[in-house]
Amino acid sequence: MWCIFALLSAITAAYLLGATFVFASPACQDASPYNTADSKGTTERATLFVDTLKNIEAVGYKAGIIENVPQWLISRPEKALDILGDKTIGEYVVDELHRMGYKTRVGILSAADYGTAEDRERCFILFWKEELGDWKFTKKHQFRPSVFEAIHMLKSLEAGEIDPNNRWHYALPLTDHEIEFLKHTPTGMSAWLNSVLYQPKNKSGSTAGGSFNAGYRRVDPALPCPTITSGSGSIGDLSSVHYGRPLTEKGCYSDARAFSIHELLLLMGASADFLDPLLAPKAFDDDFEGLRWKNSMLISKDENLVREALGEHVCPKMMLALLSTFPGDKISVTTNQDEATEK
Repeated sequence: MWCIFALLSAITAAYLLGATFVFASPACQDASPYNTADSKGTTERATLFVDTLKNIEAVGYKAGIIENVPQWLISRPEKALDILGDKTIGEYVVDELHRMGYKTRVGILSAADYGTAEDRERCFILFWKEELGDWKFTKKHQFRPSVFEAIHMLKSLEAGEIDPNNRWHYALPLTDHEIEFLKHTPTGMSAWLNSVLYQPKNKSGSTAGGSFNAGYRRVDPALPCPTITSGSGSIGDLSSVHYGRPLTEKGCYSDARAFSIHELLLLMGASADFLDPLLAPKAFDDDFEGLRWKNSMLISKDENLVREALGEHVCPKMMLALLSTFPGDKISVTTNQDEATEK
């Protein structure tokens, strides 16, 4: 019932406001390769692409973008089989858009090819009314930004340290044994490849879980960062650990920690002050009192909330690239450097 109410509210608001363009991103969990739960593909969430299509048809937008993980295009979740028939989600969505009178273009693109230091690969379905002309994907940039280019200027931090001049640049605390094995993990490598003495362990001394190469891995500073996820605060998450720098102590590296929030923002191409509005009490809702801090760090609950939300991001430079070739009326877009771009 709640989902139906939310859909009707979204359709009503878009219609009354005269919306002509929509960006939609149905939940990706039921298509993500990182979701190994037994319930994958069996919940109502797996059919949210249908709600997206209902919204598009009811409002009658001139154009829009549907975004998701690449695997979503070929996904056939169990909960949606009665809807899909013998089609994949991608085939079904494109066919429905054609039935509504839209032209479409489908592609899998990485934000790293469009000025972002994150190799975030996503599928995009562009759809538009035929009278607008043709909407093509823009040409990829010649060079891909690296992690080092994006964050090297920020202060080096160890676990538990803060940058007194930068609210969003602090390092989450770790236990001594976690710091020890990360300290001995070389740049670009996983702690699982360390000698047995310095491989990931629990506080009890037993081997840590999640023994796969992506976990407990320092990123390669010469490359774009792998996809940033909602678990970026955990050193066992997918490539969430700072690259570090060689120390005078043989075999040891600095910055044994997860990326700070500021580093995440720069890697995904957002402005450093992107989250500042959340500091203002009642900025969005009378019940919102602003983010809560303790000892110059967000309290654990708010830290997890921010990182989970950032894990669902769409890279702004990627969106600018998609909109730069839009064939309709001019769209005024403001980048994170406050430079206006029109097309």
